[in-house]
Formats: sequence, structure tokens, C-alpha cells
Amino acid sequence: MAKKPKLFSALLSFLLHGTRPPISSRVTATAMTESSPHPSSLHHLGRSSHPPMAEKIAAGRTLVLDVDAALLLRSSSSLFPYFMLVALEAGGYLLGLVLLLYPIILSMGRASDVAVRVMAMVAFCGLRASRFRAGRAVLPKWFMEDVAAEGFEAMRMSGAAGGRRVCVTRRLPRVMVEGLLRDYLGTEAVVGKEMKVLWGFYTGLMAEEDEVVLVEEKKIMAEGDDALGFCGSLEFLLHPLSRSCKDIYLATRGDRATWQALPRSKYPKAVVFHDGRLAFRPTAGSTLAMFMWLPFSVALASARLTVALTVPYRYSTPILAATGMSWRLKAGDRPPLQTAGVERGCRRGQLFVCNHRTLLDPVYVSVALDRPVRAVSYSLSRLSELISPIGRTVRLTRDRDADG
Repeated sequence: MAKKPKLFSALLSFLLHGTRPPISSRVTATAMTESSPHPSSLHHLGRSSHPPMAEKIAAGRTLVLDVDAALLLRSSSSLFPYFMLVALEAGGYLLGLVLLLYPIILSMGRASDVAVRVMAMVAFCGLRASRFRAGRAVLPKWFMEDVAAEGFEAMRMSGAAGGRRVCVTRRLPRVMVEGLLRDYLGTEAVVGKEMKVLWGFYTGLMAEEDEVVLVEEKKIMAEGDDALGFCGSLEFLLHPLSRSCKDIYLATRGDRATWQALPRSKYPKAVVFHDGRLAFRPTAGSTLAMFMWLPFSVALASARLTVALTVPYRYSTPILAATGMSWRLKAGDRPPLQTAGVERGCRRGQLFVCNHRTLLDPVYVSVALDRPVRAVSYSLSRLSELISPIGRTVRLTRDRDADG
């Protein structure tokens, strides 16, 4: 009982002054649980302590990395943009509109567990689990922009030394970050809360990662119980997996304030950003501006669509340009129109290969050529076909004979 005031004093000193008085391993164990295993040493990660950490990593030990405070920058502490991306990309504008109750959620505490659970419930509730692709197709681009170079370097050194890398996300659901950690950063294991599924749909409720933690604890124990922890918050010491770490390096608040984002030139692999609804980070302010613009954009899009469907291309182009649309033709002269003919049993024509997956590309190709083109698509609704300002679309059935 006498140790609790000492622990409280140490935590208060760290939070207020960014410094830590000497904390014994026994006190660190009390911070987690009274009877659980505990790290034999807790170090601050500064300029002077970085070389010892590099030596520890070079030994090929298992690295347990705190995603929230040791991999991502402090600027990413607000999780609202990530959940808004899930709501808009995987759900729709209605879910995003509900999530705009962010000020009310914020009153629960910016980083509180309750606020995170509420945002997860709004963003995931009703989504079909088998069709959820945002975690691998959209979110990695935005997460990579928030990866700290220091956290990435620790992961790189651990991988080069042949050690396993176990990433722990304390707040974000595992399904949101697993695509980044496994596909782009090469993490062997991801520990995080699971989204509950009922009848194939997400319920919006998060479950603890008890089974995953037990599996990782057994693996670490099998490797000699010599794991190295890297965190940026004392909250990591409360995570069950921290008990398996023999040493834990703690980056202070001052150290993290000087961390820089990982340059794109140092990305381990190119980030493939699949086309989505948004091309900007949906912060609370920018998302509110987007929803305020939507009524005007619907009216403007309807006017542009009417012009494109009823006015010839040579006249509709300057009219649409007057409404704010702009484009550049960088290929020089337009290719001549080739008449259809039979030569060696084949029909002659022109094929334009676009680098996107939306039907905006054939629209702009039609404008540039001053003539309608046919668009080939895997799936397209009947409504989109009716209002399309381009020529007749061709549906692919994924059957070689039929599509040929």
C-alpha cells in the first residue's frame, strides 16, 4: 500500500514536467498488476538512450510496438478523420452525416475510450463484414502520412535483425490498421480490439483482444520471454502484452513533439490508393464544409448534366468551362477518327486505356475528342447508364467468350 503514493507521484511528475524520477521495476509492476510479470527496466527514449535501444533491437528480439503513440505522430491523436473515412467510403453519406455529431462525442473526452467506441459504432454499424475493403484500399494512404520516421526506423531495424514485430493498437479497431501494418510495414502480428459481427454484419461494438494477446504471449514465452517494448505513453504499461516485455523504451512527450513524418522516398513500398469518394483528409471542419456544399453541388451537377446531354460537344465545352470545369489536352492534336472496316477478319477502331476505375475518364476523353466513346465497365447501375453523357456503355461479364 505504501507504494501507491510513490507511483502516483511518479506519474504526476512525468505528465506535468516530462521527466521521470527513478522508478524501480517493482513500482512499474504495480502500475500494471500486483502479481503479473513486469519489465525489468523502463527507459526513456531520447538522443542519449537511442544507441542502447538500437543495440537491443539488433539482438533479434521481438519488438512490441505501440501503434497509437510510438508509430503514429502526435498530430494523429484525433481519430475522427479515420472513422469518417470508414463511414463515407464503406457506408455512405448518411453515416458520415451522423458522425458529424463529433462535438458531442468530443465532450466525452478527446482520447477517451468511450468517445472511440461511439465513433466506431457509428462508422461500422450495419456494414457487411465480407465487403469491408477500406482498411486495405483507402486507409493505408492516410495512415502512411501520419507514420513517424522514428517509429518506422525501429520497425525497420527489428526486421533487418530478424526479430518479430508485434504491433499493438490500443484504440483503433484492428480491421482498420491491419492493412497498413501487414501489407506496407511488414508486421508479423497485429493486436487490437475486434469489431463484433452478427449475421455477417458489423454491430458497431468492439470486443477485447484476449485470445490474440494470449497467442502472442505464448509465442514470446516460447522465444525466451525476451521481448522489447517501444511506446510513447504510460497507458501502454496497462496493456496485457506489456507484461511480456523485459525492457520497455518510453518516448517522452518532448521527444515525440520533434518527430517528423516519414518521407515518401522512404516508404517501404508504393502505396496503392484505390479510388474513393474523398481526395482530402476529412477533418471535422472540412467534412462540415463538404456537407454544406452538397446541396449546391447537386444543383450544379444537374445543370452540367443537362448541358452535356443536350448540347453538342463543340458548344457544351465552353459552357461547362464557364461553370468551373477545366481540363487540359496535353497530347497535341486529336487522333483522327477511323471508320469501321474489315481487315483480316478484325474490326478496326481505337482503344483508350484509362488509369482510373470511375466513368469520369471516358467523359473527359469524349470531351477531348469532341465525340462520344463507349465505356467498358464491370458493373454499372441502370441509372448511371441513363444519365451518362457518354456513348453506350459495354458491360463485361467476366466471361472470355461473351466479352470477346
